[in-house]
Amino acid sequence: IDEMRMTFNVNCRLDVARKYLWNAERDMREGDIESHDIGGEHSDESRRVFYLAKKLKGFSSDRDMLLEGFMGEMEGRGGGWYIARRSIEDEHMYSLKKSHGDSRVRAEVKYEGFLLLPIGGGKTQVVFLQNFDPGGILKGLIVDNKLPKMMRDTVDDLFSMVEENE
Repeated sequence: IDEMRMTFNVNCRLDVARKYLWNAERDMREGDIESHDIGGEHSDESRRVFYLAKKLKGFSSDRDMLLEGFMGEMEGRGGGWYIARRSIEDEHMYSLKKSHGDSRVRAEVKYEGFLLLPIGGGKTQVVFLQNFDPGGILKGLIVDNKLPKMMRDTVDDLFSMVEENE
């Protein structure tokens, strides 16, 4: 199993959840070792290219990835928004050799996305979907044991932000 989906509600307005999940400033989140924009200036605020390195606890090497992210408003969904990400390959932005030099394994996010829907009362429904290939020789163990925790960390981070801002 390399694909997981979660649906949950958060007690915040859609624009607050969208800003937090989009993370344009590349703030560090749970499990992040490094996170920064590497795509240069974009004329379109709905697209970002960034580097992300994640800590994997235990005997697994840390993982890193180059990601391209998109954000947009959905038509006909009552004000819904999407945030979608996928891995890209670009040796000039962050080489695989440097990744290995940092003792990291290059992972591939086949797709990752958030569907954000307003549900009234200042609440937002979030559908979180991810298909992740961690790479390396232990990828089956990582997918089974670490991927659910990584997804849960993302959800917990969002809930923590909402609680801090209530």
